[in-house]
Amino acid sequence: MIGRALVAAALLAVAMPAVATAQVFVASKSRPQFEVGPLFVRANVTPALRPVTVDITWSVVVPGQRTLAG
Repeated sequence: MIGRALVAAALLAVAMPAVATAQVFVASKSRPQFEVGPLFVRANVTPALRPVTVDITWSVVVPGQRTLAG
């Protein structure tokens, strides 16, 4: 019973559109000399139908074959 309720809540949360806009530019060129990684997405979802806070964190790294100097 609880499993069905969780599935129903998850489907409802996915089906309901939410307003979220974001745009991030981290380079002026389309192929920058760095990469984004690792990327972590964390959320705390409870049975209560309240807004869910989602934390997104990442790092900017230089690939192994490159250096910061170029």
